[in-house]
Amino acid sequence: MKTLFLGSTIFMSLAALPAFAADMSRPAPAPVYTKAPAMAPAFSWTGFYIGVNGGAAWAKEQSVDITETLDGAVFTSGTWPGTGNFGTLKPSGGFVGGQVGFNYQVGMGVFGLEADFQGASVKDSITATAPYIDPLNSITIGTSSELKWFGTARARAGVAWDRVLVYATGGFAWGKVDYDMTMTDTFGFAGAASTSTTRTGYVIGGGLEYAFTPSWTAKVEYQYMDLGSLSVNFPESGPTAGFAISSNQKFVYSTIRGGLNFKLGGGMY
Repeated sequence: MKTLFLGSTIFMSLAALPAFAADMSRPAPAPVYTKAPAMAPAFSWTGFYIGVNGGAAWAKEQSVDITETLDGAVFTSGTWPGTGNFGTLKPSGGFVGGQVGFNYQVGMGVFGLEADFQGASVKDSITATAPYIDPLNSITIGTSSELKWFGTARARAGVAWDRVLVYATGGFAWGKVDYDMTMTDTFGFAGAASTSTTRTGYVIGGGLEYAFTPSWTAKVEYQYMDLGSLSVNFPESGPTAGFAISSNQKFVYSTIRGGLNFKLGGGMY
């Protein structure tokens, strides 16, 4: 019986050897590797750029205050004190232009220079009348003011969060202003002055810029621009010589603009 059991066991072991050998000869399955997704390259603001811009501008209220003189001294007569207010100019309008600049990024800090130039039509005009000597007589002043074009040369400094840049800006500003004034009264006197002049001053502001592709960015920006003041003086012609009109005007503007820039060389590290 034992001999029979031992023989059966040996037979079954020998029968299983071919299957075991087949399993040993079969190659092990190759390991499966998954590739980690590539990280998007960081955006860099460093480089030159060119672009276009456009927006709206409005002036700080320009009070039209005039002084009338006779032979250089303030002229007073009756109810006319020699000086008076003839309303307030509130120029407003639009502009369009272009810009060129350069940025340099250090960590999250972005520093740069930008120059721009815009054609504009920012204007207003008024005419006002004031009592003159007695209620039956009066003096009338007409004024108009227009900003025809302006430009700036500014430094920029900001903080970048990858494709988003928040910045402050400031520098030099200049612009062409046309300013006209006329005077008439019920006594037959009249006068006029027309001035077209390039003013200079300063500009400060700030903005937000976003890079929506490696080469293209869009921005929105506010600027406060002060172009200084202008004195207007002109003689009156009429029955008596020696009368003249003088006034002083300050030119201060706010602008809000949108812009589109093309970054030369792309924006990736």
